[in-house]
Amino acid sequence: MKIKFIALMLSVFLCSVVSCQPKEKVSKAQECIITIHTGNVKEGKVVVYPYQILSSREEAEKLTITKEINSSETRLNLDTTKVLRTVNIQLAEKYYKLEVFTGPLAINIRLENGEFVIEENDYQKEFLSIGKELGYQRMSKLKYKRNLVANDSIFKAGYAPSLLKAIDKYPNSYVLPAIINQEFWGAKADTLQKILDGFSPDVKDSYYLMSLDKRLKSELTTAVGQKAPLFTIPYAEKEGDFKISDYKGKYVLIDFWASWCGPCRKGIPNLKEIHKAFKNLEIVSISTDANRGAWEKAVEEEKMPWIQLLDTKKVSNSFNITAIPHLVIISPEGVIVSRGNFHEEKIWEELAKYGFNN
Repeated sequence: MKIKFIALMLSVFLCSVVSCQPKEKVSKAQECIITIHTGNVKEGKVVVYPYQILSSREEAEKLTITKEINSSETRLNLDTTKVLRTVNIQLAEKYYKLEVFTGPLAINIRLENGEFVIEENDYQKEFLSIGKELGYQRMSKLKYKRNLVANDSIFKAGYAPSLLKAIDKYPNSYVLPAIINQEFWGAKADTLQKILDGFSPDVKDSYYLMSLDKRLKSELTTAVGQKAPLFTIPYAEKEGDFKISDYKGKYVLIDFWASWCGPCRKGIPNLKEIHKAFKNLEIVSISTDANRGAWEKAVEEEKMPWIQLLDTKKVSNSFNITAIPHLVIISPEGVIVSRGNFHEEKIWEELAKYGFNN
């Protein structure tokens, strides 16, 4: 009888230590679940857009999560990366856009009085708090707005410096890097290094800080004075490949552009003048268009009498192009001697440094 009692007590002990521990808590830490609560409204759609840096429309479509709403609760399982995601919800004819900071946790979004409310969790609470302190929402509205009133102009001018100062206050934040990443993705190497050095090692696994670190390495390896990346792109109008290595011994001007880019197309007449003036300068236009038809139409319209290529090999990534238009001058030795958005008079000044005088 005593043996049975000891055996029973042992089993109870083991249950409390091993099998009876709350498994649900472990499971939740390993996944991110968003549940959309729509009450009596049971028809619509929810779309979660990618947080990753995308290089093509196909990649964007692959990483976009879409789910139909056909019940009072719609559940989505996401990866546990601590990132800021855009969630669009359509109910009947109404659209809602939400910014949700996700991570290894369960997130509930409820329809209340005609608006969606995100139930607070640690990440969302911090995002709202820091965002309010720094004026994140205000900046989102002003970013592409022109003809600003005086107060808005002053705020916009001080926004980026205020983000850098905030690093000293929130060095352990996973949320602040998300906001900083939006503002400083195209920053120069010294600024990127300052940002990375400011955060604690405890958050160096942040998706955004790792992305900025990758950007920094790319910036350093494709800076002026570095060897230009070697690349090959298939010709569009004939058989064979364009190889940059075939142009060793010549100056090459690479124009990164796209059909939809107004400033790019505005600069084309200037490039035509340069092409006419300097026969010993090779000009190569590389389009970042995702739509081949749109690119072909633009090439036909612009009638540029130099090499036209479509960036099917992600050459723009190799050159660390974060915005267009962007021009790169490569020396006969294959070294990047100048780069940037310097259309109009500036490009003539840059070329003059290397003996191209009109």
